[in-house]
Amino acid sequence: MNSLKTIIPLSILCAILIGHSYIESAWTEPVAGPLATTNTPAPLNVGLDPQSKTGALGLNSLVVFGDAEVDGVVKASTSVWSREYCDATGGNCTDVSGVGGGTWGTWTNVTSSRVGRTWYHNNSSTGRAVHYSTSYGAPQVFVSPTGTAADDVIVSSQDGDSGEWGPGFFIVPPGHYYYFGNSTAFRFVSELQLPF
Repeated sequence: MNSLKTIIPLSILCAILIGHSYIESAWTEPVAGPLATTNTPAPLNVGLDPQSKTGALGLNSLVVFGDAEVDGVVKASTSVWSREYCDATGGNCTDVSGVGGGTWGTWTNVTSSRVGRTWYHNNSSTGRAVHYSTSYGAPQVFVSPTGTAADDVIVSSQDGDSGEWGPGFFIVPPGHYYYFGNSTAFRFVSELQLPF
């Protein structure tokens, strides 16, 4: 009987202590206000508000649908955009200006400054289109990454009948050189800086 009188109060006391511990652990007061950076970040959700994530987001696949608004600009359905594009390992990144984010130049007549058998350098970060025509001869045009014959390739060549030489067209990649293969007389040489 004495043991029963001892066990019942101890059981009640243990139940109260366990219950109090459980109640205390169920609620933890926030350490800062609702928008403070010390709080746990909000998860990505299905809401309409734009969302951002500081760290990288890895996906096995990505499906894009519906219009989205970013900084007040509505992006068309199925659009994907980035400030940089990188290879599969996250390296060798290219700024958007190198993949179409630049601006178009204007056609510039450079006839008076072009002669045959001279390397001309596209020293910009985007490609350059060249449109040309000669009054005689059939020049081959070469492009080289170094401006030497050791690594050049033929990119254009004119041909025609009775002295009527049709126009030629080629593109010089960023940092590359081009060269007209003979000392020909030009009707025109025009260049256009490309946005990519």
